Amino acid sequence: MNQKTDHQPQIEHLQAAVEHVKALIHSDSAPVHAAEGLLHSLVFMIGSLVGDAELPEHARASYEGLLEVSRELLWKLRGR
Repeated sequence: MNQKTDHQPQIEHLQAAVEHVKALIHSDSAPVHAAEGLLHSLVFMIGSLVGDAELPEHARASYEGLLEVSRELLWKLRGR
């Protein structure tokens, strides 16, 4: 593995972050603007990983799926 991919967050950590924000949204435990800010950050970070030419194809599909889930949560949150 090259040095660049050694510093990329593991998919499990990003999934946990997305699930945590999702739980906060569904329980109304976080202010909408805070949840929206967290989701924007996650979408940006995951999008950057998906756009990385050095990301192996087998990992790209997982990140793309997580990116889609994050975007859907953001759209739902904006619709409140």
